[in-house]
Amino acid sequence: MNDEKQSLITTQKVAERLGVSGQWVLKRFHEGTIPGFRIGGDGPLRFDPLELESWIRTGRPVTAGSMDSPELGGEGHQRDALEAA
Repeated sequence: MNDEKQSLITTQKVAERLGVSGQWVLKRFHEGTIPGFRIGGDGPLRFDPLELESWIRTGRPVTAGSMDSPELGGEGHQRDALEAA
């Protein structure tokens, strides 16, 4: 398996890492609490391991919307939630 495929992780892997259910991860993603993005804007949800580790340590993403950028096809969940706060 190459490094690019290893760099992104699934909702299930995040749930296993955190010891929670996949539904918990999805809910937190849609709330803008946990950093992640959808491939192609409406595709599968994926997480960057470095952003996830930062979120675990600090309780917030590395940068607002950094993994949810238009270049990655993100929908803006994190950015919208942060702007609304």
